[in-house]
Amino acid sequence: MSAKSATSRDRRAQRSRAAIVSAFNEMLLDGAEAQLDVRRVCARAGIGRSTFYLHFEGMDALFKVSITPLFDALAVACLQDDPGPGLTALLGHIWSKRRLVRQFYVGRRAGTMIDLLSTSFERALANGGLRQSVPDSTWRLKIVMVAAGVTAVFDEWLSGRLSASVDDIASLLWNGAQSALAAAPVGARG
Repeated sequence: MSAKSATSRDRRAQRSRAAIVSAFNEMLLDGAEAQLDVRRVCARAGIGRSTFYLHFEGMDALFKVSITPLFDALAVACLQDDPGPGLTALLGHIWSKRRLVRQFYVGRRAGTMIDLLSTSFERALANGGLRQSVPDSTWRLKIVMVAAGVTAVFDEWLSGRLSASVDDIASLLWNGAQSALAAAPVGARG
């Protein structure tokens, strides 16, 4: 196989994957979440089911890929030197799509959300350029604690059990992330 045909195949695979993610996201934003299944996503993306399964194990895997950019942005915003307007704008977007987010976020997928958010926080810390560093051996524990806290706050806020403004949630998440990651190592005595 020539290098040119391999490159062409790689570009086609990238286009197919992007079409699948785009179709999924469009269906979510169109309010078609009740109709989300592999067959309908494939039809919207203009690809076959076998192509879908070359890229994703199923709908949960597609959901994870779809939500990752949002979680990455949330993690970066929580780790900045100050919360700034970015975190508030991001949370405002999430609030405006709360009906949609609730379906995928609240309750049943908490473990998945914690895993995804933890990975996003790890990535944000590793990418540097952020003030925050977690030098001690408990960094992973701290990251999981922050991700679990964000998940719990979102669960309460988006379900309507917690009444708070977007600004209040932004402040809470930013202060919580900053405090948890700056805390003394577990087991340290002061």
